[in-house]
Amino acid sequence: MHLRVSRPPAVKSFGKLNFEEIEPSYRKYPGIIFQPLREVGNQILNVEKLKASTEDRVLFNDVTFSVNKGDKIAFISKDPLAVTQFFQIINGEEKADSGSYEWGTTVTSAYLPIENSKFFTEGLSLMDWLRQYVPPHVTDVDEPFLRGFLGKMLFSGEDVMKKTNVLSGERK
Repeated sequence: MHLRVSRPPAVKSFGKLNFEEIEPSYRKYPGIIFQPLREVGNQILNVEKLKASTEDRVLFNDVTFSVNKGDKIAFISKDPLAVTQFFQIINGEEKADSGSYEWGTTVTSAYLPIENSKFFTEGLSLMDWLRQYVPPHVTDVDEPFLRGFLGKMLFSGEDVMKKTNVLSGERK
């Protein structure tokens, strides 16, 4: 087998590029930075012999692992349903066929599923919708705070008064 490697034309002309002529992009991306309530302990998650299946097949079986502070992990599967089911189980939304899991005592878990329509059915304004998810320990929740948070998700001006049940899937 012979492998030939060549540089693409864009790479050849990169050296001739004048960086002073490049204008910065003003495109905005949504983003929220989550701040932990407290530093986590050493134990994050322990999973022991977890099994889940559908009526016709096993999604995963005998899954056992521990996650400790500082670990970097990835969940990879050829079956997206298996990953979804796994996360629904460890977040208490579904029951495993067998096995167990335990979050560390200092861990607060949260989960936003791929299919999130059920969170947007009431037709509240975005301000009122967001207000219902403010944790009890946050006491200074006023309109500027909520508008700032919604602004990070690229909702500004009168957009914050839109009803949640009319948002597109992308905006949800």
